[in-house]
Amino acid sequence: MELARRLILIICIAAGIGTAYLACLDPVVIVKLYERKARALVPMSPVSDLSREAIPAEPLLLPRDVNAFVAKKQPRILEVEGDEWTQFFERVYATIEGKKEGTPWSGRFPSGAHPMKVLFFRPYESPLDRLSFSSPGKAERFVLRRDDGGRPQYLEVDYRSYSDNDFRLGSGFSSYPKPPLVFLYPYRLAGLILVLIGVGFYLLLPWHVVHPGALRYDRWRIVVSDVLGAILFAFPVVVAVLVKGGTLQVFPDGFFVFLLFSPFFLGGLAVLWVSAWYGTYEILRTGEGLKIITPGKMRFFPYREMTFFQPVVFKPPRWLVILSWVAVLISAGTARLGAAGRAFMLSSSFTGSIAIGLRNGATVFITVTDQMGSTSLKGFDGILETLRRNGVGERRDVKTIRSLGLEILRLPGEGQ
Repeated sequence: MELARRLILIICIAAGIGTAYLACLDPVVIVKLYERKARALVPMSPVSDLSREAIPAEPLLLPRDVNAFVAKKQPRILEVEGDEWTQFFERVYATIEGKKEGTPWSGRFPSGAHPMKVLFFRPYESPLDRLSFSSPGKAERFVLRRDDGGRPQYLEVDYRSYSDNDFRLGSGFSSYPKPPLVFLYPYRLAGLILVLIGVGFYLLLPWHVVHPGALRYDRWRIVVSDVLGAILFAFPVVVAVLVKGGTLQVFPDGFFVFLLFSPFFLGGLAVLWVSAWYGTYEILRTGEGLKIITPGKMRFFPYREMTFFQPVVFKPPRWLVILSWVAVLISAGTARLGAAGRAFMLSSSFTGSIAIGLRNGATVFITVTDQMGSTSLKGFDGILETLRRNGVGERRDVKTIRSLGLEILRLPGEGQ
């Protein structure tokens, strides 16, 4: 059950991240004001720098043969009229000019810290669905003109489609202006729901039942360990998706980023596995020895088979510390601050344990502290007193071991 709890959690996390960054490449229509060039238009002048064609209001269709206009590199002007177009023009102007009535469309501005004064739409939205654009793979630009009581209004319309080529390694989605997140990543809410489902299963599945009188780790510490494991697991997945900008676009050239940070991924899986292990870990003291309960096993270690016990400090391996600082160097902005904090914590973290040597050459490790050095196994002093009382020798020198700090038992024929 403990393994199932964490397996469901990480599956939902991975699926949630992938869904949240599943980019939608459907065509968009970018609309902006065309006032600058519109002022240059003199209605009475016989010469205009824009090609013009009068189109009836019903139905409004763009001719597909636009070679003549493309050759001149001039946008077309289309006359529009009717209540639907009037409302569309008014809302676009109100939104771009920041009027109160335009706020419902404020979510259509480009994403970014300093958005351009342009709005994004889908081609099937009314009244833009009355325009017949060219083939989906082709960009197209033209100008809509509406006569507002003798004062013409102009909107530039840019029909644009995207492809995987718009995603660049390191900069992500690179087409400018960048569509709003709700356009580019429309499934973010579904991704969040998947993550919440995983968290719900984690919390609601039955927890391990502890034997009476057994020593075990506090549940909140196990939960904290699970959170750490989930972060390590998700970190390379998130980085790989962010540097390319989309889930499907990660492959193939962005996959090496995931491979670069795969030690974090594997480390997260290891932490979650050990956390599940600790979730069922118990120590029972008897008159003849210690019973250590692990998933599916109950091992008995008689005091007469113990030769010594000794304090041990586990520190992270140097390669993992170096890799964490490499992550700091390649991060930017606020992400660099977070990466620096994680690297500093990793560099200074350690766990305290007690190693119990057996006559057969095996070693039993009992973890005493968490990564911050605080005692995590309540009643541990009683184990030390029991070992001394039963004649087990004590070594006071502290032994340092470089590893992920996941050493639990080293028994003959076992790789734990």
